[in-house]
Amino acid sequence: MNPVGSILEEVMENESSLLLKDLSKNVATASKLGFCPIVNFEVLSDQPICLALTPETGECKKEVEFSLVYIARKLSNSDLTRKFLFRGVKLERLESVVTSGCDVTPTTARIFATDTPSKALEYGEVIMVFDATKLVKTFVEVPKSESTQILNRLRSEYPTELEKGGSLWFSKLPPEDFRVGTLYEGCYSYYIPGDAREALLMIFLVGDDKHKLLSEYVRHTNKPLPPKLQAELADWERKQHEIQIKKEALLAKVRNRKSPTTSEI
Repeated sequence: MNPVGSILEEVMENESSLLLKDLSKNVATASKLGFCPIVNFEVLSDQPICLALTPETGECKKEVEFSLVYIARKLSNSDLTRKFLFRGVKLERLESVVTSGCDVTPTTARIFATDTPSKALEYGEVIMVFDATKLVKTFVEVPKSESTQILNRLRSEYPTELEKGGSLWFSKLPPEDFRVGTLYEGCYSYYIPGDAREALLMIFLVGDDKHKLLSEYVRHTNKPLPPKLQAELADWERKQHEIQIKKEALLAKVRNRKSPTTSEI
């Protein structure tokens, strides 16, 4: 099991646990001190850890990155020296993330990730938080004067070779990929050589509406929510259904209303 998962076992068994209360208190304090925006969060599952994160005062979701990093550090018991990598994808890919630890198949395929959550949020509401030490860059750059033995080994491991001045750039990206050897590959391109489920520390679902996030989580994972959230979601869905019925009744009334007749000339 992911080592971070054990931290949340008590939270999932008892939603009033001291751990969750302390985390909420710490986030509120950090918000008051100006370290991060005020946010609400809910723990949805512990294997893997998944949280729904919504801004409390309507900030754009891109502005919650400091809260996201703060919570990630608290949950993983890490200090400022620990490096995270973030990857954002659409909600439609959540099932793959929850099942295999990443959204790509195979999970050893290249992915694009960043150390900046706001950049990851440009690509979707599902934010994967990876242990940066378990991801590897897709490229290796060596001088042309490197030994024949090392160059032959690199050519067997990397499908693409590119000359860059006095060096050779070996890449996991295919030769036709326009990002080979670019700054984009240098900054964002990685792959996970081991078990992606071990590299994945936690998942955040980020959005402006908590109940929509809860609904999408159930829809795309078929996993149950904690009892309290299940009841809350059921109540929200019932109200949404009632609103929809009223809207449809109003539209039907408008459609059935007779148009006023005009006098013939």
